[in-house]
Amino acid sequence: MMTINGEKTSERDLSAATIQFLGIALKARSAGSIDDNILSYEDPYQYFLSVLNSEKILGAYDERKLDREALKKIIYTAIYSTENKQETNVNYKLRLMRRTYKHKDFVSFFPEFFDALASLRSSTNLPLHTIIYKEESDYAHEVLRKGCLEEKLPILPLHDSFITTVSNFESMTAIMDKTALRLYGKLLSHKKKY
Repeated sequence: MMTINGEKTSERDLSAATIQFLGIALKARSAGSIDDNILSYEDPYQYFLSVLNSEKILGAYDERKLDREALKKIIYTAIYSTENKQETNVNYKLRLMRRTYKHKDFVSFFPEFFDALASLRSSTNLPLHTIIYKEESDYAHEVLRKGCLEEKLPILPLHDSFITTVSNFESMTAIMDKTALRLYGKLLSHKKKY
């Protein structure tokens, strides 16, 4: 229903932006990489879901399948908790979700993810969310600078999404890709929402 100057709009959303910018922050600080495992999936959350929803894990832990939104809550809790509160906070989140596995199980399922978090934490004095949000903000700033100021496109940023008119959608998408290539040397995964 949203329009810009009376024209219908379209939205392009970065897929699993927090995970993608976690990978970027790791590389920027020479603190490791999650490219070969987690970020090798078009939707990085599928990396986690493919393990957690496997017959082996479901059977061993007498669990039911985990959906993407529930997984995001667990992953975000791990990322945004301080190191000394991560285990407590993840276990609390899992209890609220009535899950049988614990933080220690997640660490054993996904050692490369938890190693990456520890490595990034040790590379800086800042909380992880500050580092990730800064990377995301820098990317959004560059997309808006190029799109709005240089190309004169109407672009509305919305967290990890960008909205523009239907007629400018392909141009905005090209700007997003060029910005990612220039800043990171690779494309960021994204999808059209509407």
